[in-house]
Amino acid sequence: MKKLLILFLFFPIAVSAGQGADYVSSYLKIWLENHEFNDFEVKDNKIHFTKKDIVLDGEIYGVNELEKNERYSIETRLTANFGERKLDEFVVGVGKSPEAAFFDSLENFCMTTLHPIYAELFNHDDTHVKRKKWKIGNRERNIFISEWGIRGELPEKNNLEEVEEVIRKKLSQMELSDDIHWVKLVASNIEGKMGMVVLAVDGYGFDEINEELKKLDWPKTETFYLLKLFLVVGKI
Repeated sequence: MKKLLILFLFFPIAVSAGQGADYVSSYLKIWLENHEFNDFEVKDNKIHFTKKDIVLDGEIYGVNELEKNERYSIETRLTANFGERKLDEFVVGVGKSPEAAFFDSLENFCMTTLHPIYAELFNHDDTHVKRKKWKIGNRERNIFISEWGIRGELPEKNNLEEVEEVIRKKLSQMELSDDIHWVKLVASNIEGKMGMVVLAVDGYGFDEINEELKKLDWPKTETFYLLKLFLVVGKI
């Protein structure tokens, strides 16, 4: 973490849409090295995993001034290319400066998205994720689950494990190929009512499942919160 903070403080960041690719690759490089992982190389501001046909890259997608000169949000695009398959993630960060918001978006990506991917590909025993065995179709698969990404206030007592169980049941009914798959849930509560609840597998949503998830007994609060859960279905 210390190296990442130093990078944040001294790296010359150009904070506008379409820029920041060099910062993203430098951040990811240090993050991987902090995990004592070095089987990669950086070329053209992209992370190339030398023993896998996988490439990571990203850049700033959008900048928004929430409060003049006081609060900013940055949306960063981060892409993982798995050969012919591609995972596009658009993660938001918030901060008192554009640079701080950019840094926050990258932390968001690493905590909720990159850790499960890294665990499946390189370290099944990574302690930053939950590793479980779920039966999907007629096969038992490794499942790597991120920490819940939380924005806003969430009650100390909540039932997020129940949400994970519903996701498990829904995945168990799907016929997924033997390849790696990624699953993302995003849910928001605005003024005490659930707004968006979206579950996507490999980027594809399911209206019927989303309507069912929205009816769950989500944590009760009158304040805003946004939740994100990311998990990876391991390759057979």
